[in-house]
Amino acid sequence: MKPTLRIFDGSKFHYPDCTEEKSNHYLQIGENGIFFLHNSEGVFITSSAMGGVLQYSTPFKDKNGKQIFDGDVIGDWDIVDEETIQSKLTVFYHEEYGQWMLDCSLKQDKSTYYALFKELQDFEYEVIGNILENENLILK
Repeated sequence: MKPTLRIFDGSKFHYPDCTEEKSNHYLQIGENGIFFLHNSEGVFITSSAMGGVLQYSTPFKDKNGKQIFDGDVIGDWDIVDEETIQSKLTVFYHEEYGQWMLDCSLKQDKSTYYALFKELQDFEYEVIGNILENENLILK
């Protein structure tokens, strides 16, 4: 699987993609992690210094075949006390363990987490949003 990037500019995501002939965006990333994003005409869009956020894709897809990215909120449906509720759990990369994790803590503070690959084997999750587009998504 080819890793995919996306950049959030504060209002929407941009998905840089290129072939040998053309590119839809120009992305410059420095050794220190600072980045600059321009559109295909060279017009500046955002940078890390302006609050732009770069997110990487995981190697996984949800139950509908949608690519799962860092910061995505995924969920499944469960019956609790005779009521159907949707779980809302955030995907993140755990540097120490070197793998993608699912934040399973009640407060979504990464105090309890499980390996994303294992959770996707056991449950049918779907992407329901992203914490950058809707910070309150996990609180609803």
